Amino acid sequence: MNKKILKTLVNVLDDIKKIIFFFIKGSFSSMNSQFLIKSYFTATAIVGILIYLNRYHLNTTFSDPFIIEWFIISWILYPFANLFWNDLIVAINRNTVWIINGCLLLIWKPIKLFLLFMFAPLIAPLGLMYIWINYKR
Repeated sequence: MNKKILKTLVNVLDDIKKIIFFFIKGSFSSMNSQFLIKSYFTATAIVGILIYLNRYHLNTTFSDPFIIEWFIISWILYPFANLFWNDLIVAINRNTVWIINGCLLLIWKPIKLFLLFMFAPLIAPLGLMYIWINYKR
């Protein structure tokens, strides 16, 4: 009896592993590869800036495991949060043209990228749902 239950449990875990792999593969394959490279390059630059600031200018350390894990998760999920944010802004401003000062744009863009990176684990699930709803038809 126990061997039958164990075999069933192994089969269920194998099916769960296949579903998770299919989800991850589908999420990455449905995105544009240039967008993924650009997003991971941006996320790497943000992590580099944060490490540089921590090492030379701030009096804190990133030795807290939660902060390190948050940065790793944010780095992995950043492209999905970025995709969701960009498509949300395009959907809101469909035919609207905004004329803004270039200096304001140079200030706003890094702040936006940094905030997207820091909140990527919270925004990315929406981006993953958006990918599966819109690109898997």
